[in-house]
Amino acid sequence: MAITKLIADSITSGAIAKGENFFKARNASATATLTHGASVLLPYDTEEWDPDGVYDNTASNYKFTCQKAGYHYFEAGGRKDNNDFSRQLSLLFYKNGSSVGGVEFDTYNNDHIRTYSVKTSIILNLSVNDYVQVYMYQTQSDGGNNGYSGNINNTFAGWRLPQ
Repeated sequence: MAITKLIADSITSGAIAKGENFFKARNASATATLTHGASVLLPYDTEEWDPDGVYDNTASNYKFTCQKAGYHYFEAGGRKDNNDFSRQLSLLFYKNGSSVGGVEFDTYNNDHIRTYSVKTSIILNLSVNDYVQVYMYQTQSDGGNNGYSGNINNTFAGWRLPQ
């Protein structure tokens, strides 16, 4: 009883911050073609959590839109499918349409990356109405394309950090 009251008092006094602007989406069934040498928007088409309505899971959007300014943490996972090898593979965060970081693998002139899952995270300082999306980039020595489809590793989540 005393611990419950202590926790309740801490939350109402602001000593323990509540999460805001949080969401989690995953790719349940959408597919995408990972075009050689181009960044392709990844479709996270199913919302798992979105109590504040900050994530848009409609085609060609797939984005988080900031409702309260501050620092936000994001994490994303994506899985390249197919049996075709890639030379480069990147999973990138985009803020307002521009790349702001992520993770990149490069086999330096050898196509070795086949079916591969990639995860990355980032902290961004956002203003109200800034938006964040996730893209995947891949290249192949022969200029070919690859695929992306529903998988348990394909998730995109984020929340505003306590400030």
